[in-house]
Amino acid sequence: DNSNTQFALLALREAAEVGIPIDPDVWQRSREHFLKTQHGDGSWSYEAGAASGSMSVAGISSLIITGLRLHEGRERIVNGRIEHCGEWPQNDAIARGLDWLGRNFSVRTNPGTGDWHLYYLYGLERAARLSGQRFIGQHDWYREGAELLVKGQKDAHWEGTGGENEIVATSFALLFLAKGRAPVLVNKLRHDSADPKNTQDWNNDRDDIRNLTDAIGRRWERRMTWQVVDAKVASTEDLMQAPVIFWNGHLAPVFSDQEKERLRDYVNQGGFIFAEACCGRPEFDAGVRKLFRELFPEEPLKELSADHPIWVADHALKADGSLEGIEIGCRTSVVYSKQDLSCYWEQMRGDNAESLRAVRLGTNVLAYATGKELLPDKLDARKVVRLDRTGPANRWTLEIGKLKHAGDWNVAPMAVPNLMASLRDNIALRNVAIQHREVSPLDENLFTLRFVYMHGRAQFSYNDEQIEKIRAYVQRGGTLFADACCGRAPFDASFRAFAKKLFPDADLKEIPLDDDLFGSESKAGDHFGYDLHTVQYTKAMPQREGDPFLEGIQVNGRWGVIYSKYDVGCALERHQGSDCRGYTHESAVKIATNVILYALLP
Repeated sequence: DNSNTQFALLALREAAEVGIPIDPDVWQRSREHFLKTQHGDGSWSYEAGAASGSMSVAGISSLIITGLRLHEGRERIVNGRIEHCGEWPQNDAIARGLDWLGRNFSVRTNPGTGDWHLYYLYGLERAARLSGQRFIGQHDWYREGAELLVKGQKDAHWEGTGGENEIVATSFALLFLAKGRAPVLVNKLRHDSADPKNTQDWNNDRDDIRNLTDAIGRRWERRMTWQVVDAKVASTEDLMQAPVIFWNGHLAPVFSDQEKERLRDYVNQGGFIFAEACCGRPEFDAGVRKLFRELFPEEPLKELSADHPIWVADHALKADGSLEGIEIGCRTSVVYSKQDLSCYWEQMRGDNAESLRAVRLGTNVLAYATGKELLPDKLDARKVVRLDRTGPANRWTLEIGKLKHAGDWNVAPMAVPNLMASLRDNIALRNVAIQHREVSPLDENLFTLRFVYMHGRAQFSYNDEQIEKIRAYVQRGGTLFADACCGRAPFDASFRAFAKKLFPDADLKEIPLDDDLFGSESKAGDHFGYDLHTVQYTKAMPQREGDPFLEGIQVNGRWGVIYSKYDVGCALERHQGSDCRGYTHESAVKIATNVILYALLP
């Protein structure tokens, strides 16, 4: 009876997770049973007869559960070394089951029988979650199933089919909705390798990310999941469903030009790449270094320094030179381990010092990448901002200039596009140019702009002619808004020196909290822009919530120069590192929005 056996295995899995010993013979005989009862087309039936979706997802889940408990691969840790990595028995039963499910996929009915619809949906959630599948065939199984269930709820319950009474049907629906919506921590990337015949080099350790995610979930006491995405078919929007992409292999990874462009786009939109040389293989190491040079030619891989925050992001670890990174925007957005980690995640033996350190190091990388904050659930995804490089449509289009300087002036290239997209979508300012215009102080286009933004992290200076032009720009009604990338002291000191030369008779002074800039209240009770009297700060700040702090220089009765010594730009780009001193993304959007609206006032 495949149905009862499925439930027994689901229960035994939960028992094993909390340490209750299970006779290995139970796992072995159960596995043999589901292998024996699988049909030639990859499906399963109840006991005999026609295939069904509910029994096929039961077969897939049961093979995954028993395989995990039996450690069916030949890989082992022997005297601190990994042996037989990537060697698995030639068994494609799970793959054939998923292929059948993809060909016959439906959330509206139980494929093959039509009855026991919600029991099938619960089994679908189990099979997809256990196998790490975000897509079954071409179907986003959770999004489609959740939409169906939400629309089909009758008052406070669901109605079942076949033998599903109201209580049982509602239980299955709630299990699907609740368990399936767990936020995604990592996308495990399926990719090609230098050997076209080796289609599984991306998956030498089948349970590496599964085990690491489970360990992190227990440590952070958070419900989370992982999923597999295929580099060939995943769009940037698909990749953005998780804050981190992980890939590894033995051989050099191979990506098409289109796949490379999507990976670049993913990082520019705030994503994080984590790559690892499985077994420390030199072929993968050489290939991934070449790939990163193509993806990010301006920023080379560099060994992470001993004081990099990644070493203490969750566990306190001693730097060992095993991690390298690429600085993209305001943080390290690409991390590469040239030493093996995934094999130790696969084995997950707590009594092994190498496994323990590998798990802790992986936890630290993901803690740094996410700040231990995930999207609320699987249906949420960060919006992808598409750049419009054609220029403003007409002279009434609001366009923001970005002022060039020698202190890493464009370290957050997506800050302005993200802000302008928010103005268009949330403030209903439709006539805006998404892309910023790059300008230098002597650019003749400077005086055509109402608003100029300045961001950086290193020292800079302007000569007298450049300062004179910027001064004239502000005196004629332009607004200069600047902030220090992650609160970096070198930029802060340089900007203060620049401001003193810009207006020698005026000082940067704190803008009072009752100023219109922070959201003045009209007689009707409305606020100008957002009410900024309480904002949220990053975890690196002493306070997590409080008053905003902006400084400025008044010119002709208005704030012509507005400055934040705390980060705004990296927050707009969602590229803040764990050591970034500044505002959260939501607060940064509100602050920058108010500054722009203030600059547009007559």
